[in-house]
Amino acid sequence: MLIGVGHATVVYRTQNGFVHVNPSTDVNSIRVEFAQQINVQVVQGDNDYALRVTGVGNPNFVIAGNFIALLR
Repeated sequence: MLIGVGHATVVYRTQNGFVHVNPSTDVNSIRVEFAQQINVQVVQGDNDYALRVTGVGNPNFVIAGNFIALLR
């Protein structure tokens, strides 16, 4: 999943769970979080929709933003 418009973030699935990569132009600021399970919710605003992805058991695995693409 690619989430975000001005600043994309990536969530991908591995054999052991899910990985969230929050990219940055500064290599020291790239954040990577792991979770074995995730919850995905569609959040409705006034005239827009977004996704909220949270990691089960990892409170730092939180992403919210406009949905860009779901690749299989």
